Amino acid sequence: MDTLKGLEELARQARMEEAPATNVSSRVLIRIMERRPSPILPLSLFAAASAAAAALVLFFGLSSWLSLSDPMRELFAPLEMVVL
Repeated sequence: MDTLKGLEELARQARMEEAPATNVSSRVLIRIMERRPSPILPLSLFAAASAAAAALVLFFGLSSWLSLSDPMRELFAPLEMVVL
């Protein structure tokens, strides 16, 4: 319990302190302006490879979907030849 009371005392003291009045906006703006843009080539290559893979999957998936037939059709195919 002494630890908990010590933490409560530290929290009380921290709430009583005032924040320092320091203006850091100019330094932050300078640092933002000095940043070089990150290279976009690796991301572009990854995006192109992903798009090519997606197009390939779409092509094979669509061709497979269109080639599907009704599974029951194979069961009744021999009956179509019978003349009644």
